[in-house]
Amino acid sequence: MRLFFVALFFLLALTARAQPAATATLDSNHIAVGDAVRLRIKLPNENGTLVGVATSAWDSSGIAFLSRNAPQPPHQQDFLLTSFEEGNYALKPLVVTWQNTNGIIDTALTNSVSLQITAPVLPDSAQLLPLKNIVAEVENWTDFVPLAATLVLFALLLGLLFWLFWRKKMPPPVVTVPAAPQKSAFDVALAQLNALQAQQLWQNGEHKAYHTQLSFIVRNFLEKELHLPALESTTAEIMVHFKNKNKALFAKLKYFFEQTDLVKFACSEPPPELHDQLWREAKHLISELKA
Repeated sequence: MRLFFVALFFLLALTARAQPAATATLDSNHIAVGDAVRLRIKLPNENGTLVGVATSAWDSSGIAFLSRNAPQPPHQQDFLLTSFEEGNYALKPLVVTWQNTNGIIDTALTNSVSLQITAPVLPDSAQLLPLKNIVAEVENWTDFVPLAATLVLFALLLGLLFWLFWRKKMPPPVVTVPAAPQKSAFDVALAQLNALQAQQLWQNGEHKAYHTQLSFIVRNFLEKELHLPALESTTAEIMVHFKNKNKALFAKLKYFFEQTDLVKFACSEPPPELHDQLWREAKHLISELKA
């Protein structure tokens, strides 16, 4: 039993040594609402270095930290506080992290502090004065000028609306604007091929984008010109529509779509000469298939 009390005393001594008290002082314990007051945290050992102060214990107290200075000198740090609520505040101790001369990090607790915050007292000159009696203004003919002008303008506007409603006029001539001629599917596809060539996609390494647009132009032409669901169909489904037609045309279409599909889906990198070859092939295909 004696050995147990000796060990307990030794642990309490180590705890007391591990957390030496730090001091927390306010410049004033009484301020008005919205005023600022300085809080100074100071280590008892001037050779220690203050690392940081945990202020979370005051988060729900109604006290706001306006600013904090760097520790100067190293064993103390200043904070600027305020509050916008009246009351007497008993503020809990704060946890201070510090470092001794041997480089060992330790913690210390400050003392609790109290702060009284009251509403500012207004001087007598700032008090509200009693209301004075309302003095009636003497009427003058100029007071009625705005009203008269408003009535005149309203009458003129009413007369203008009446004249516009009742006047007789001939019905406006009907102008027929001829509808702009619709471009054929061939013209649209040819313009898209020329625009694609001008973009120089494959020359800039965008092979997949080039072949995707090239395939889209031909598929869109087939859908507009031949009314085939080419945009929603696979290459095999498209080729079914040409199976019993011109064998040479069938072979060209199959070769064109297979080559573009290889780049689109298999991410293959074709030789440079194939890009222009497929562009020319697309141009020949739409020329052969146009109505």
